[in-house]
Amino acid sequence: MKRIYFVRHGESESNVTGVVQGLYDPLSEAGELQALRIAERAQSIDFSALISSDATRARMTADAVHSTTKVPIVESELFREVKRPTSLVGLAHTREEYISFLRAEYDNRLDSAWRFEDEEIYGDLYARAQSALQFLLDHEAEELLVVTHGHFLRFLLATMIMGTKLTPDIWHAFATRFVVTNTGITIASHEPIPWKKEERHWRVLTWNDHAHFAE
Repeated sequence: MKRIYFVRHGESESNVTGVVQGLYDPLSEAGELQALRIAERAQSIDFSALISSDATRARMTADAVHSTTKVPIVESELFREVKRPTSLVGLAHTREEYISFLRAEYDNRLDSAWRFEDEEIYGDLYARAQSALQFLLDHEAEELLVVTHGHFLRFLLATMIMGTKLTPDIWHAFATRFVVTNTGITIASHEPIPWKKEERHWRVLTWNDHAHFAE
């Protein structure tokens, strides 16, 4: 049975300022402290592989985990955040240009050919999510910790749960209703179906656990 511990990166500078993030946004001061807290908690998690998005904020979080567990880091672009249009990176989420993009993206969600610019669209994300899940299944380790991003993690979990039944409308419900806290832990397993043991399925065991912040 595979068990995957998904961790969203610590708070980034762009999370604080509320702007559209790119690949190289670093952790904020609070995010670095969060990374240390999740690194402490990781010592009590049984995993033998540490996978990280290659984005700076994810890699900084993974570096903290590596410092306490000594598990080597493997970077993978498969676990990057959902790519937004390059022209909007660095703009505040409140800017009309970004809001207009979100509105247009939603209005055109059922058009598989529509693209605003160079962003990832639904079809791109679904293909990447499938590749990411296959990467985890093919990995020799049975327990893995994956440092990734909030938006992509929601899409990954939606793909796990819905499979080929996932649609843009169902994805929109996941994207707008599931909250992912910085360094929250989501645990999933891939295991036999009890009544059909020759087949396996994904199960979500824990969502957004951030007990390491308890006082």
